[in-house]
Amino acid sequence: MSNTSYAWSVMPALLRGLKVSAEATGLSMALALVAGVPVCLLRISRVRALRILGVAIISVIRNTPLLAQLYVYFYVLPEFNVELSPLVVGVLGLGTHFT
Repeated sequence: MSNTSYAWSVMPALLRGLKVSAEATGLSMALALVAGVPVCLLRISRVRALRILGVAIISVIRNTPLLAQLYVYFYVLPEFNVELSPLVVGVLGLGTHFT
């Protein structure tokens, strides 16, 4: 089997993976935007308590490694009977991390 024939034989699997990656990217971006706008509004609020809450949320999310957040979503939440699929965990993790 030559190199080009092998490349063409795995192309359908690569294209399926590309589709899943594009879906996860789009959903994560949408989640980050939807969650980020309210957090941003909290951060720039004139009410001191809301501003402190916004700063706290941003500090916790930004200072927690993405891998730790994914670990919590994938391994800790099932301990509380919250089962999520790997795609949902990835979207949730990326969406919240980049909020």
